[in-house]
Amino acid sequence: SVALARLRRFCNVAVSENDIAVIRNVTLWRNEIVHAEISLNVTELKSAFSVLLGFIRSFHETVLQDSLADQLPNELWTAALAIQEYGDELFNRALEQIKNEGIDSAHVIACPHCGRTSCVLLEDTCRCYVCNSSEILIECESCNDLVPESQTTPSWTGISEDEMWNTHICRACMERGEEEYIQQLIDLKRGK
Repeated sequence: SVALARLRRFCNVAVSENDIAVIRNVTLWRNEIVHAEISLNVTELKSAFSVLLGFIRSFHETVLQDSLADQLPNELWTAALAIQEYGDELFNRALEQIKNEGIDSAHVIACPHCGRTSCVLLEDTCRCYVCNSSEILIECESCNDLVPESQTTPSWTGISEDEMWNTHICRACMERGEEEYIQQLIDLKRGK
């Protein structure tokens, strides 16, 4: 998003791919709640919340140089920490299962639903060992990586006499394009 690009470019704030995935999901969930189209899985939500809390906590300490705990009532902070511990427990168990199954770390990505690096790439799908979400993998037409369908945007649809097909671009390629576009606008404004 533009806000994340600005944090990176102007404030030198590092935001990990896992944090970006969680922020995107929180945005999608917020939109679902606002538009009364709630399809939330409690395990997904708690795990994503725990990752988001970790990000916000770290952001407060490193960027704002303030403690998040000091900004919240004690009861709310205690409840938030309990959810974070629950998410961490699920994640640790998932890592153990991935290790026990001998899955190569190159086949494990950030889950597009809960944000944990516990989503295992299978042949044509991926499945998260934390929140148990699964979805098909789609090839990005720009970088040719296989990515979860929810992390892509349809870019073109083709129709012939007997078939229809879609091509997709992954979010990472879309964001690179947005950042390049923003940089071009800045350069134009500066007369470069």
